[in-house]
Amino acid sequence: MIPLKEIKQAETDAVHAIENAKKEAETTIKKAHQIAEKEKEKIIAEARKQGKILATQATEDAKKDIQQIKKDGKATIGELKKTVQEKIPAAVDYIIDSVQGGT
Repeated sequence: MIPLKEIKQAETDAVHAIENAKKEAETTIKKAHQIAEKEKEKIIAEARKQGKILATQATEDAKKDIQQIKKDGKATIGELKKTVQEKIPAAVDYIIDSVQGGT
């Protein structure tokens, strides 16, 4: 039979081993948590950086589109003015013909 003293010593050793394993696990979890936090911060910083880049690019693209629309609008207005100027004599003739035919 195993002496009581040896059983108590084995029990004490087992308790210490469990406590050490628990402390080791807590330390490992704490380190893993710190690493995860650092990675999270890196990801957030990169996302913010990319967001700013995309926002700047979108703003620049919108400004270019607006300038093109203004340019196209000016060209269209110029074409309309030219067309109206060309059709004024025909419109005047039509009005005159309408008035003369109506009297």
